[in-house]
Amino acid sequence: MDNYNETPSVIVTGATGFIGRYLVKNLIEKKYNVIALVRDLEKAKNLSHLNLAKTAYFNIKDQSIKIEVPEKSTLIHCAWGDVNDVLNNIHIENHLLNNYLFIKNAVKMGIKNIIVTGTCYEYGLQYGPVSATDQTFPNTPYALAKDYLHKSLRILQNQLDFNLIWARLFYAYGDGQNEKSIIPLFDKALERDDKEFNMSLGEQLFDYLPAEKIAEYLTTLVSYKNGIFNVCKGEPISLRRLIEMRMLEKGKHIHLNLGYYNYRKQDSIALWGNESFENQIAQAPLPNK
Repeated sequence: MDNYNETPSVIVTGATGFIGRYLVKNLIEKKYNVIALVRDLEKAKNLSHLNLAKTAYFNIKDQSIKIEVPEKSTLIHCAWGDVNDVLNNIHIENHLLNNYLFIKNAVKMGIKNIIVTGTCYEYGLQYGPVSATDQTFPNTPYALAKDYLHKSLRILQNQLDFNLIWARLFYAYGDGQNEKSIIPLFDKALERDDKEFNMSLGEQLFDYLPAEKIAEYLTTLVSYKNGIFNVCKGEPISLRRLIEMRMLEKGKHIHLNLGYYNYRKQDSIALWGNESFENQIAQAPLPNK
């Protein structure tokens, strides 16, 4: 425990999730002490990326749980339920309040630096490049709950003393992603040597980032105080082009059955950050000392 008191500590929720796994690994590589809050301690013992992290029990539904908070620690809150069911009202009726109360209690326990992962879906059906300071127009229960959480925490800052960084994640991909996402589905089709892959027309223009890069950017934010950031590349690429590049990377070919699926009504057809994360950081106030 002495080591945790001498060097910077970062408390991570969602550490067993897709982005959380990459984040924990990156934080450890950058010499931070990591405390991973997990619901299943036994499961955590079998996850290699948590071997060098300290684990503690955490259940966002139980606000009575207290955690040990090292001095000057930062919380990176990645946890959120039902992220693959964005149209479910549980995000508004349940997850919003649980997440708000958890962060409020974390501040009361002594954590003064809070980083929360938001989502580009908060921008709704806007078309084209968006700035981190642009107005949000959430159009799904998931996006609305995230947006309300952000606004609620900003109001809470008027009552409690803490720093808040809201990091809107754009379109992530990488190993460990939900198996129903398009990249894992496509990779599985390649592995099976399928002759055809069904997809939409693929003309959507999105801002895609590998999960490793997102983790790197979130680690960078530990050194900063307040702000809103688009965690993005700042460049759009069509989904079809991304899939074609994936084919080249894997050295395999499969016929793309374009137009098999319709575009999802809840998603914008073109959405990307108006500037890269690096450019946003370059313009941000100086990091904490």
